[in-house]
Amino acid sequence: MFINKKKINGVINHINIYMKLQHQLDWDRLTEKLIQEPFTLLQDKLDIIIKVCKENNVKELLEVGTFAGGSAYILGKSLPNTSIKSIDINDFAKFFHTSENDNILRCIENYFPDLRPGHLHKIQCFYSRQLPNITFQNGILRNLDISHYDAIILDGDHRADGLLRDLKYVLKNNNKCIIFVDDTSHKHIKDTVESICNKKVKHVKLQYDYDNDLAIITRRIKK
Repeated sequence: MFINKKKINGVINHINIYMKLQHQLDWDRLTEKLIQEPFTLLQDKLDIIIKVCKENNVKELLEVGTFAGGSAYILGKSLPNTSIKSIDINDFAKFFHTSENDNILRCIENYFPDLRPGHLHKIQCFYSRQLPNITFQNGILRNLDISHYDAIILDGDHRADGLLRDLKYVLKNNNKCIIFVDDTSHKHIKDTVESICNKKVKHVKLQYDYDNDLAIITRRIKK
């Protein structure tokens, strides 16, 4: 991928403003990699989300679960006419305190030498300044007005009760959006999606499909 040298110099200077105390990392190389190979856990699932958003003319998209911000960056580049907000509680110390997230910790360590969870918020700041159509916010879904979004990605709380709470909040407070749920290869996530989609709802039928461990939930008015 060709990178404009002037642009790279600009983002290097920019990222160093926020990370100048972290001298053990090669920030010049990290900056290039963040642009060339955006740091995301959604990876090839983003192609599916982008395709669905384009087909449905999604103008406003909400991502729940920012992580490093690479997914929002890729979405922003691929959907330049879509306004994208990404939210996260950013409590990475608590998130990586449990052994169940060791695989994600290894993902961070493998992405770039000496990269640590404490750097993730700084990387979010870097990505937030690269595109005009993406914004990042620290917070939780239940504190947001979500009524205007055309699509919502749920990739935050992966516990069964947390996902169920988020799905219920979205369905109650937004009557139109497409809902994407990641990691349906995990039985408790798939079971949660199916349990809420199979419930009888007045006037609306929830439909769901799976594609590459991603659930896509849509709504159809009952006749």
